[in-house]
Amino acid sequence: MTDYAELKRLAEAATPQDFDSAELKVENGHVECPQCGGQGEVELEADYCNFDGAAIGVQFYGIGHEFGAAEAFYRAANPDVVLALIAENERFRKDAKYWSEAHDREREWSAQLIEEREGLRKERDRLVEDNLALLENPGDAL
Repeated sequence: MTDYAELKRLAEAATPQDFDSAELKVENGHVECPQCGGQGEVELEADYCNFDGAAIGVQFYGIGHEFGAAEAFYRAANPDVVLALIAENERFRKDAKYWSEAHDREREWSAQLIEEREGLRKERDRLVEDNLALLENPGDAL
């Protein structure tokens, strides 16, 4: 996602997603599987209700270990973390812009110095030629 403004708006509108504040947390239970039309059950990792002082419910369930990983990620990627990542990204973008502009200024300055150096070399070469000419014909100096 590159629409950081929308992601930031969503993160600011969300509650903190603090599952530890949930009134109900059931671990290692079972829930009816929507994949098999109620013919079986899948292990319920966690069921969170009424957390962050709001009527919010989240359920993590599945077969295997993926649903536990999904819960761990969901817990880690809370709105505060997302906002911090967006802020960090904005700082990096500002820094990159600053250093890019500084690099451009240095490149321009270097080009000016190279041009000045070339002019000085030409002047030096001319003076060397004049000096050699005077050494060969000292009378021309008068």
